[in-house]
Amino acid sequence: MPIEEIAKLPGEQREQVFYELMSRGEFLIRSGSVDRGLDHLVKALTMVPNPGDILMALEKAVPE
Repeated sequence: MPIEEIAKLPGEQREQVFYELMSRGEFLIRSGSVDRGLDHLVKALTMVPNPGDILMALEKAVPE
């Protein structure tokens, strides 16, 4: 889904897409598809409107 379409989604759906992109990116990286995984992670990070919120979003999305 293009980022322009994601931006039009309601807040809860955008958040769900963010976490799905983060999870998929992590899975792909662990599976050896680093470039594809990074594409997913970058796309998720571009969804965060306030750069200061990125750290908080990552802390929620990345397992301990």
